[in-house]
Amino acid sequence: MKKAHADRVPEDFVAPEGVLFRQIDPRTGLLSTETCKLSVRGAYLPGTEPRQFCDETGVFSDDP
Repeated sequence: MKKAHADRVPEDFVAPEGVLFRQIDPRTGLLSTETCKLSVRGAYLPGTEPRQFCDETGVFSDDP
C-alpha cells in the first residue's frame, strides 16, 4: 500500500454527515464516564448509539 500511495498527499478523514461519535467503555459497549477504566471513541448511525452509561467505579483492584 505504501508504494501505491507514494505520490499521494495524506488527507484528514471527514466523517459522513449524520455519523455520531461517542466515548464508550470497550468492555461493556456502554457510554463511558470519567470513572470508567477504559474509554474509546466509537462511530454510530443515529439511533444505534449506546444510551446507557457504564457503572464502573474506575478503582483498580489487585484481585484477578
